[in-house]
Amino acid sequence: MKMITINLLGEATADKLKLPGLNIDPQLLITAALSLGLGLLTPNVANMVLQNFLINPATEQVNLLDQDIGASGNKATQLANAQKQIEALESDYRVLLQLTQESGRWKDMFEELRDLTPTDMWFTNLDVGANTKLTLSGFALDYRAVAFFYTNLQKSRSFARPVLGSISSSVIDGQAVIQFQVDCDINPLGGI
Repeated sequence: MKMITINLLGEATADKLKLPGLNIDPQLLITAALSLGLGLLTPNVANMVLQNFLINPATEQVNLLDQDIGASGNKATQLANAQKQIEALESDYRVLLQLTQESGRWKDMFEELRDLTPTDMWFTNLDVGANTKLTLSGFALDYRAVAFFYTNLQKSRSFARPVLGSISSSVIDGQAVIQFQVDCDINPLGGI
């Protein structure tokens, strides 16, 4: 009987790579080379993918946000400056409004004082003191004018609690005059 050998695997290759002084299995050498190549290539590819798809877009987004923050910081500074200007203008407005209201009040008081004053009397000094005290000094041609003014002042809506001060007679340019002083309170409500 004769033996027939059938090779199902194909032609046999040399089991060992023939290098002088080395006895290495070629499959092991190929596996080691591929593993080394993949080991070096995989981190580089992963780094490139991470850099291009994750880190670079995130860095761009951070830069955009930094620019927005810088712009917002400038806007916040501008808003703070505008707010200070508005507050200063509001303060000025309140002062001007108060002065306008008070000037109207003073105008009304002086008009009433003019109406209360007889024609033969004139003032030489008006002094507004603390706590809305008013001192009126002046001259009249006779005592009757001083009495008439004092009576009118007692009925005034802008002035309260008049007190007749010193009265003396003197001569100005050959004319006999009565020098007087009246103290009173300014009515803060103005007769309201």
